[in-house]
Amino acid sequence: MNNRVEGFKAGCDLEMPTSNGMFDDEVKNAVEEGMLKEEDIDRSVERILKLIFKSRKNKKKNDNYEIEGHHQLAKEIALESAVLLKNDKEILPLNKTERITLCGELADAIRYQGAGSSHINPTKLSSLKVSMEEIGASISYYPSYEINGEKNDAKLQAAIEGAKHADKVVLVIGLPDSFESEGYDREHMRLPESHNELVEKVAEVNDNIIVVLMTGSPVEMPWVNKVKAILNMNLGGQAVGEAGADILYGTVNPSGKLSESYPVTYQDCSTSNIFGINPRQAIYKESIYVGYRYYEKAGIKVQFPFGHGLSYTSFAYSDLQLDTQEVVFNLENNDSIMKVKCKVKNVGEVAGSEVVQLYVGDSTSENFKARKELKGFYKVYLLPGEEEEVTFTLDKRSFAHYDIKSKDWEVLSGIYTIYIGSSSEDIRLKESLNVKGTVSSLPYEDIPHWYISPKGKPGKKEFEQIYGEIIKPYRMEEPGEYTMLNTINDMKDNPIIQQIMEGMKTSIIQSNGGDENDPSTKFTLSIVYNTPVIRLVQSSAGTTPKELMELVVECANGNDEASRKLIAFMTGGLKDR
Repeated sequence: MNNRVEGFKAGCDLEMPTSNGMFDDEVKNAVEEGMLKEEDIDRSVERILKLIFKSRKNKKKNDNYEIEGHHQLAKEIALESAVLLKNDKEILPLNKTERITLCGELADAIRYQGAGSSHINPTKLSSLKVSMEEIGASISYYPSYEINGEKNDAKLQAAIEGAKHADKVVLVIGLPDSFESEGYDREHMRLPESHNELVEKVAEVNDNIIVVLMTGSPVEMPWVNKVKAILNMNLGGQAVGEAGADILYGTVNPSGKLSESYPVTYQDCSTSNIFGINPRQAIYKESIYVGYRYYEKAGIKVQFPFGHGLSYTSFAYSDLQLDTQEVVFNLENNDSIMKVKCKVKNVGEVAGSEVVQLYVGDSTSENFKARKELKGFYKVYLLPGEEEEVTFTLDKRSFAHYDIKSKDWEVLSGIYTIYIGSSSEDIRLKESLNVKGTVSSLPYEDIPHWYISPKGKPGKKEFEQIYGEIIKPYRMEEPGEYTMLNTINDMKDNPIIQQIMEGMKTSIIQSNGGDENDPSTKFTLSIVYNTPVIRLVQSSAGTTPKELMELVVECANGNDEASRKLIAFMTGGLKDR
């Protein structure tokens, strides 16, 4: 909220978060001077009161919920979403009679959710260590590293010694809270060095390694060829420990699939040279080539592809059927529908679920389109030997692209291919069909070669050619141009502002127990440094006066009088603080 008066006029009823009355005088003066009508305020008040009365009327009295039932639901969700990335020589599932060395602080103090506003208090919390013990597994546990990701030589050495005498070793690694959170970007795609070193060192003394990942996003895996299995539990919620134990010991067959590709390194991403360069401007030079759309067409090998996920059983695909060999879309018939069917059979020895994926690709010629795109998926549960027919329905949007000239979804005429697979790379069945679309060619002239055949990263000039405009680099404000909408970080070159930032940093670190790498410290610092100073005033509940932040801005703008007052304030020289 920058202008409460204009907000009332525009019908904005609620100021979130509250500014604790910062705009009250402005609103009062606007009414008295005739710039704002009382009726504008009354309408907002009336809408808020109606919402309050409606909420009270619909509030259920004595309502409750069953805690254990919700915990079991959390466990079911964790089980369904866990992804078995690798399982060489079917090292999983484990047997309860095997001697297992369990390594990693995350096995006990699990990371089950994200940080920032997503953080909630669980009703129960299950660790992998305790869950494995409760099902009767024979395990020896070693913390191996500090929970914040820092190395501990003594703990690492104990884990290595313990791994020497185990039948199999389960290493629980991932990203600590401080590595990924709301409020600040990840600095890289690597795991903590202590986690990578744990895998490398244990691999030197034991060949039977299973890695359990607990992360909220993809990570680089330099040790991938030194381990036999990788189970990705993601951030699996409060029952993730129980779910992990059930999958490791085969009580439940994993069936999750990756919702994003896992590149080998961050540099392989189409956007790796774009983000984090300019704090105010990100140019989407990659256009449609995001994720598997880029890796496939650019010929870049990934660690694990989009849609990937293994099982303790095997599935056979057969009998792909298209109910037509030609689809026609025109002005009179934009909603043509076709059916695609195939059969999936469980040819293994245990029951399990498979996610059947349908992709559509334009196979006419090389053009400004992805090789194929996901257009449907279906999860089917099958007993050993059981077979089921899966049906997909495709419509115009399944074949369409957005046309920037007609400002509508158009279909390019040509030969298309229907792909059925277990992942974007593991295609089991395919069939071609002829599509008579709404356009005969793409509406672009002189498409830069990169967008036809992407190799490496696109250039700015190439993107400008398809964007249709010259993109001017964002110019950061300079001294003399700062306003209350700038951030502390924007003004950090000023020596006095640097002192203020150091003071803020010290105070925030102290309030979080003195740990500079504490996730709450990093989150709060990022918010304070990168939030417009007017927001700091609004959200401070009156502890940060507007007049003080106005002095900060004027100081950064080179106002000597403001600088003098600010220094006096910082050194306790102002009575009215």
